[in-house]
This record gives sequence, C-alpha cells and structure tokens, in this order.
Amino acid sequence: NVTAAAASPSFSTTPTNQTITQGVPVSGISFTATSNPIPGNIISYSATGLPNGVTINLSSGALIGTYSGSDTSFPGIAITATDTIASKFIRRFITITVIQPIPSWGTTPTNKTITQGASAGNVSFYATSNPTSNGVTYAESGLPTGVTINPSSGALSGSPTMTGAYNVVIEAIGNVTGKDIKKSI
Repeated sequence: NVTAAAASPSFSTTPTNQTITQGVPVSGISFTATSNPIPGNIISYSATGLPNGVTINLSSGALIGTYSGSDTSFPGIAITATDTIASKFIRRFITITVIQPIPSWGTTPTNKTITQGASAGNVSFYATSNPTSNGVTYAESGLPTGVTINPSSGALSGSPTMTGAYNVVIEAIGNVTGKDIKKSI
C-alpha cells in the first residue's frame, strides 16, 4: 500500500511587511495560498496580532477594516493559511507599520492685510484631514490684539486695535492624529 500525505498549502502571495494609514480603510493588501498537492481544496485564512479594527477575510485572505488607535507598529503578526480538507497550514510573520497622516492646506495661508478697526471676518484658512471625516482644529500665534481664529472653521474674527506688521503662524491640527501643519505669514 502507498499512502500519499497532503502537504501544507503554499502562499501564492507571500506575506510581507505592510504599511497602513491611521483612520483610512485598509485596501489592496491580501495574502493568497493554494493547497498541495490537490489544487482546489478550501483554504481558510486567519491572523493574530492585527491592529484593533483590522481583520483578515477568512475566505479571501484580504485585510479589511480601519485602524484608529495611536500605536504605529505591530510586529509579530501571524498570517496563517489552512487547507481545511487536509488540515495542514502555513504561517508567516509580518509587521504592520501605521502612518499617521497630517492635514493638508486647501489653500496655503498667505500674507493678509486687515485695516485697523475693520472686521477681519473676510479672512479664513482652510485645511483638510486624511480622511476628511477626521476633521481639523485651527490655532494661531501672533495675531494682532483684537483678532482671533475660530478653532472649528479657520475664520478670523474681530478687529485689530493697533497697526503694524505681525509675524503670524497659522496651524491646522488633525483631530484624530494630533499631527499638524503650520504656515508663517
């Protein structure tokens, strides 16, 4: 009698270290395997150590979900493909690195002229977060006395009480990441 034993599956797409963006749905990352020696056996995928909010699709091997935490590295993630008929598996370990996106200016802040005693209400600054649903908060330093920035909208309000040139820094801060961009005007 000759008995042929099934071998472990093999990865068609070998798991390698990956990078994802905080707050952005994971896409385009998948790991596929084939059964040995009988092609067509059912392969099931699993993973341990993934970032919270990210899972592996059990039938396709695709990573899905969105990570919103603050950690930036997940070493030692085990990606496993199991031949469910032969009860054999293959496992590889990877690291996922998380990029924390910074906001970007919709319109780059530039020098502005505001007349003493006149409203600064026609001046505003605009930035977006990635993804935009995360939102931004605006801050400033160096505005003339009497002028403030709305932290939610980026619009200036008030009237300058004195004339002069002011070195102003406008800042947009990502609400989820805390990452910021600054522009001196």
